Amino acid sequence: MGGFLHLRYMRLLWIALLILLSSSLLAQQSYLYLNKIGRTTKVKFFEQELIRLRLKGDEFFVSGRITGFDKDAIKVSGVVIPITEIKSIDIRDKNFSMFSFRSTPGKLAFAGYGYTAIDWFNRRVVAGEVGSGVDMRVASVSTGLIGTSYLLKALRKKYFTVGGRKVLAIINTNYSTCS
Repeated sequence: MGGFLHLRYMRLLWIALLILLSSSLLAQQSYLYLNKIGRTTKVKFFEQELIRLRLKGDEFFVSGRITGFDKDAIKVSGVVIPITEIKSIDIRDKNFSMFSFRSTPGKLAFAGYGYTAIDWFNRRVVAGEVGSGVDMRVASVSTGLIGTSYLLKALRKKYFTVGGRKVLAIINTNYSTCS
């Protein structure tokens, strides 16, 4: 009998936890959305994130913390900046995954590490060689692939310049139907 009551309370606890977590997922959140039309990579800046941007007519970047969003403006450290006045945004510090299969550096790094792992598996498991050293040809090809991937990551575009196919928008994820 005690086990049955315990099971009932656990189900109730899971239902309460699900309701609590789902309500936090439905909260309104706005973000600055950077997208190049035709590309799969999209960059988002959320509230309380640091941002470096350059305004039209300025030659230097200004930085600050995003404190809020309006319909067509962003508040950076309390200063309202219309998104039409933003010329470029520094995206060097955004966290792009090195091992994403969508990017060329990610594919090269995966190929380098994978080539080494496959060679190791073939030598140890398939051929049964014990104590065999590293093949220098495999090591040089893998090192070249991995080095090229890190070099391409270091040389990637560091600024998002608005205009042409590059779109800058403020997205509001307000799920309520009432105004």
